[in-house]
Amino acid sequence: MKKFSSIPKADFIRTVTMFTAQSIVEAYKGFILPKSDIDQIIIGGGGAYNKALIKMIQNELGTDIEVMTQEELGYSSEAKEAIAFAILAHVTLHHLPSNLPGVTGALKPVILGQITSAS
Repeated sequence: MKKFSSIPKADFIRTVTMFTAQSIVEAYKGFILPKSDIDQIIIGGGGAYNKALIKMIQNELGTDIEVMTQEELGYSSEAKEAIAFAILAHVTLHHLPSNLPGVTGALKPVILGQITSAS
């Protein structure tokens, strides 16, 4: 870090934050937007609390895609993993596939998880 000691910490943090925003936007542009027409992105987890990061992502994506946080929808980003497992449980209970073959490379859609009776 001595190499960069002349760089103000705020500039260094902003640069790393912009790098993160660019990485996220490039992933959307490279993998999601060519295959899907989306008009909204919902961000959850720790990054959702970083207002500068959210603003950078929004600026890079432009006005055609709205960037929101889970909090704006009434859900806690701290509950991101719990919400994901609840969604997976819901689709499994309804005998629906929940994998994404186009993303994971799986050969076909399948039901993930197993329901086991207590008795």
